[in-house]
Amino acid sequence: MVQATGQGKQQLSQKREFPLPRSPAKVRAMIRLIALMAALVAPTVATSQEMSRMRLLPGWEMPDGNRMIGVEIDLDPGWKTYWRAPGAGGIPPMFDWTGSQNLAAATIHWPRPEVQESYGMTTLGYSDRVVFPVELTPQTPGGPIDVALALSYGVCEDICIPAHATAEMPAESAADSTTVQAIENALAARPLTTDGAGIQSASCQQSAETVTASFRFAGEAPAAPFSVFETGSEETFLTPVSTQADGYALTITAALDHYGKGAPDVDLGNLRITLLTADSAIDIRGCPAG
Repeated sequence: MVQATGQGKQQLSQKREFPLPRSPAKVRAMIRLIALMAALVAPTVATSQEMSRMRLLPGWEMPDGNRMIGVEIDLDPGWKTYWRAPGAGGIPPMFDWTGSQNLAAATIHWPRPEVQESYGMTTLGYSDRVVFPVELTPQTPGGPIDVALALSYGVCEDICIPAHATAEMPAESAADSTTVQAIENALAARPLTTDGAGIQSASCQQSAETVTASFRFAGEAPAAPFSVFETGSEETFLTPVSTQADGYALTITAALDHYGKGAPDVDLGNLRITLLTADSAIDIRGCPAG
């Protein structure tokens, strides 16, 4: 295991969460602005490394030659961090692997997030501790991968603090049963696929103001899942406004917001929909027009 070093940004708001733009570029700009203002107005508050710690967990080589590792964020009691699509009040983690050697791609396998309510705001994230399994693809097949990660993320309790941490893991770093089990547990906590959840069909219809997704399950459809629509666009957003379950059928209508030029056009083939219930989740990739 490799311990990371981190430098936390200081407090700006006494609110538990603060709204941020949904565009990743604007989020990064907001984080820098918050850090600068905090350094000027709140010199004595706690910093993020005092309530969160990041480290890399060695894993194993996969049959196809890729490597599986883990990125762990350990949080003090009462603190939380965020999922990839946390809602307007959250800060999604941003992984920067540019310092790594012989790394062609890094694929994050996101564990199922919690639906978190605080001060009238709903966000998606993790409490206490989270491990993100990461599948590494070498640039030169069969060659060693030296990992370097710079991670920007948010931690929140009664205050919210943008955080930044770095860690390195040489190719020869050896896993043990503890790190392997932690990564395996996180992989097991991923949402079900469409097939795994028994979804027999999925289709979407887009109008000028909404996208309606219809699903047919092999068994009883989840009655009232919390749903997240990810368009993959920084200009177009979908916010669920109604959910109807009837036997094996589930229908979700989402309001369409577009902040770019021209008429909105959601790429339904790349639309990603996550359904969350109290004890499970479903990851739906693509929703053909129908």
